[in-house]
Amino acid sequence: MPRRGGGVKAGGRPADHPGTMRPPVLPILLALCVFAAGCSTDEAAERGAAEGRLAARLRIEHSGEDTLTFTSPDAVAGDRQLPEPIRRALRQPLESWTLSWRLALPALRLDQFARGATLNFAAAAAVPYDGSLDGAELRLQHLVVPSPAVWLLVDPFLDLELETSDEGGVRALRIDEPGIAVVDLQARTERRVLDLPQGSCVDGAHWLDERRVVVLVDEPAPGGRRPVLYLVHVAAENAVRYFGPAAPAADARAARTDLDRRFRAARPDLEVAAR
Repeated sequence: MPRRGGGVKAGGRPADHPGTMRPPVLPILLALCVFAAGCSTDEAAERGAAEGRLAARLRIEHSGEDTLTFTSPDAVAGDRQLPEPIRRALRQPLESWTLSWRLALPALRLDQFARGATLNFAAAAAVPYDGSLDGAELRLQHLVVPSPAVWLLVDPFLDLELETSDEGGVRALRIDEPGIAVVDLQARTERRVLDLPQGSCVDGAHWLDERRVVVLVDEPAPGGRRPVLYLVHVAAENAVRYFGPAAPAADARAARTDLDRRFRAARPDLEVAAR
């Protein structure tokens, strides 16, 4: 895999998310109303208001509605958001990633990701690619993400090096050279298209179509860390950075622990070194 120097600097399988079920809110509320009828007027009013707030919270948490894309006061300006079709296409594939980040950012939604720099990688050098080499074959088995037609591969885990252990397993060793590479199987070439900030952790990638892929990144931020999405357009040879709100370092550690757990669960045959 190509290393430093080839990519553009990016600046200083959902496996286990829970399903959603609608709880029987209405019968509960009706029973509470009957009980409240025997209370004083003030008590009934107070209880009704409290149960109304509870019902509203339950509807948000369990209705299965698209809570990632609605307009709210803390959303970024519309022209800086991810385009709505992309937000909707990403809602389900990114659900487990978003749930992990909500351990640090409880109200996180995709309309809070703000458009940042557009990074051009037209000048990134292409090198010959041979998928039969030991290192490349291991990455094909454990790390790369194929496009829908499988002619393109994205390798977002350039901060991991794979090696075969003495016991015959595969170990992933961490190096602080995070970046993103794209492999063109028809041209038999590979390009390191982006260098990510040092200390970044990549959590996966999702192809929107044959030419666009979104890469999920956990990046350092002042006083903590933040979730970041890179929209990589292979044909246009550029990537747009969308950055989410920052989380304090202590809260971000809880999200990082859960993200690492999901990564290992999705790759049970890979021995990943602890951070």
